[in-house]
Amino acid sequence: MSARLRITVLVTTLILLSLLAGGMILLLNRMHDATLATNRATAERITRVAEATINRQFLQVDSVLAGLGPMLEQTSQGGAVQPCAAKFLLHELDEQNFGFRDLLLLLPDGRPWATALAPSMLRPPPLPLAELAQVPQQGAVAILGPVRNPLTGEWALFFARTITV
Repeated sequence: MSARLRITVLVTTLILLSLLAGGMILLLNRMHDATLATNRATAERITRVAEATINRQFLQVDSVLAGLGPMLEQTSQGGAVQPCAAKFLLHELDEQNFGFRDLLLLLPDGRPWATALAPSMLRPPPLPLAELAQVPQQGAVAILGPVRNPLTGEWALFFARTITV
């Protein structure tokens, strides 16, 4: 073969290989961009589902707290709610709902007055009194925390609502 033919074949081969490499790089970049866009859309969809689930859960807890005052009024005898009747009501609500672990009725100084779970009567919630004092008045809920439970080490949110009976 002549030297000219060899150079032509070599140049043509190099051009074809360069075009093939460029096309592959372009294809890989497009695949990368498409993968990122798909992952971003999936993450946004998962985030929206998680947000809706958390909102429903929070709404469920808040609705139980909002209805607690009228339910406690139904248990009152002679105008006063008895702690044992309140404990029974809180325990029944706690057994029927998986949205929360415990229900507590606290005195203004932060001590438990009635709780759904008996061990909670022995200790105040792991919240500073300053946070409890900032609970809004009637009709609003406050989300306090997250606070690490000193006994279990789990993180917990506290929903607080002022209730008058």
